[in-house]
Amino acid sequence: MGVYTTIDPGSGEQLAQYPEISDAGLDDLIGRSTTAYRSWRTISLDQRRAVLTRAAEIHREQADELAKLLTLEMGKPIAQAKGEVELVASIYQYYADHVAEFLADEPLTIAGPGTAVVRTEPIGPLVGVMPWNYPYYQVARFAAPNIALGNTIVLKHARNCPQSALAVERVLAEAGLPDGVYLNAFISSAQVAAAIADPRVQGVSVTGSEKAGSAVGEVAGRHMKKVVLELGGSDPFVVLADADVDAAAAAAVVGRFANGGQACTASKRFIVDERVYDEFVAKLIDGIACWQPGDPTSPETKLGPLASNTGAEELDELVQDAVSNGAEVLVGGDSPTGAYYPPTVLARVTRGMRAYREELFGPVAVVYRVGSLDEAVELANDSPFGLASSVFTTDLEEGQPGGRGPRDRHGVDQQHQQDLAGPSVRWGQGLRSRPRAGPVRIQRIRQQETREKPERTTEMTLTADTQDTRDRSTAMVDDRYQRGLDRMMELVSTEHTNTFDHAKLVESYKTLDADLPDYIVSFAFGDIYSRTSLTQQEQTLVTISTLVALGTEPQLKLHINTGFNVGLTKEKIVGALIHCIPYVGFPRVLNALTLVKQVMSERGLTPETDAD
Repeated sequence: MGVYTTIDPGSGEQLAQYPEISDAGLDDLIGRSTTAYRSWRTISLDQRRAVLTRAAEIHREQADELAKLLTLEMGKPIAQAKGEVELVASIYQYYADHVAEFLADEPLTIAGPGTAVVRTEPIGPLVGVMPWNYPYYQVARFAAPNIALGNTIVLKHARNCPQSALAVERVLAEAGLPDGVYLNAFISSAQVAAAIADPRVQGVSVTGSEKAGSAVGEVAGRHMKKVVLELGGSDPFVVLADADVDAAAAAAVVGRFANGGQACTASKRFIVDERVYDEFVAKLIDGIACWQPGDPTSPETKLGPLASNTGAEELDELVQDAVSNGAEVLVGGDSPTGAYYPPTVLARVTRGMRAYREELFGPVAVVYRVGSLDEAVELANDSPFGLASSVFTTDLEEGQPGGRGPRDRHGVDQQHQQDLAGPSVRWGQGLRSRPRAGPVRIQRIRQQETREKPERTTEMTLTADTQDTRDRSTAMVDDRYQRGLDRMMELVSTEHTNTFDHAKLVESYKTLDADLPDYIVSFAFGDIYSRTSLTQQEQTLVTISTLVALGTEPQLKLHINTGFNVGLTKEKIVGALIHCIPYVGFPRVLNALTLVKQVMSERGLTPETDAD
């Protein structure tokens, strides 16, 4: 069984250890979280707001104590640690102040009679996996909006900051959060996977490495769970010829070296117009002079140790690889002393070097000389990452979103600022966090909201006054179901008839016959109807959900009618459709809701008289 360990990165001294909990212990945590959700979601918004407000107050009251833990466990200079605590307080207060606004219904314009709204609602227990670089901030960014919404949280923190993790749980409990709403979990990666797979858990949010994100995303996808991945970044900092070079260089120093350069949105690649390149680099190096490694407990220190010796060694490997392949060290570049790494500036980094493609998670800046804006944009976008970007220019037409700045691939675009981490700023995902088919083009500041909206439901008020036609669609077309069942049994051993999983089965048929999945779903539903354990209502709901994905309107309408025939209510049918949104998209579900409305109209049903 593994352990979570506090190691002072400055001295290397081991200070505390906490064992992982057992599988039974994790099951108990998820059970407590599930029980807490049933009551927490029903608590008034004012009560939730009061807890968040008190959490903000406690962070400010205990700022010194909380900040010392950050310095102790990950080497954050004490002044910056206090800044993180204040930022976290502002996040909790922000959601206390704005949650009513965020949860307000959003009316939709629909064709025909009736009304529709989009409603933000809680969905249940969530798993969070959070990193060590901002132990309080990263948690608050995930926890505050979900606590405000009514969800509950089981949180796995990084192994090297267990005391900070426990402090978060303690502060929220002191703020009045009921038992089970926020639970710290010292668990392994395998246990994270088990938690995501647990049917009681409804989603997972990860901030961390690409490796962690890939593993979690795979498990979440396999179990059809909601997932948010916020992974790495190699953010471009573009300085155009007309920029205020003094201001740009000063911002570059802070943007690269704050928190020891250990931030996903830290500026890492400095792309500078050749007309101001020499001046910018000289002022950048001058600014670094007061960022020499020092004692992180001193209020004067700006650059402490990295969070671990391993982190410093991995960073040095990237630097040495670049140097051995022709990169130039303008300042720094010495081997690390323990976890301490000197502020370093590299030039002449080219495509064949690891430093060109990989994230430099530490105090190393890479500068590039470019001859034009087009060259700057091309270089800025030549990265597998896409989290954030910065532009220094006095020409807002060129620098603003919609101009030619490096907007195409980045979630957070920052004009003249590098640390827009406040609670009101929406947060972007790296492109590797959000793979898409084809090129990504983000022309405006459009990124994942810090105020997460895990679930949306649509409430409809339907009006109908037409002839009852409920007898028109009672036939089940049995021959089609039997044909589909027979076709399936030709390809699947009959011994698995009552045990196979519907979604996995249909997917597996693509390797046998590309058209077979659609054939089964559209014409037979043999796997569904061969499950004697399913009631008629359950069979019909699964059928309706599948048809929504296929977009086959005539059959979908038929089975909506069938749903009413077997006793389903409008609420149950609409509820099933709403759960399809994350998988098939809102437009198809909205179309299905329109069909529900049509069927109810044809059957002479109103919201008060769903069925006989």
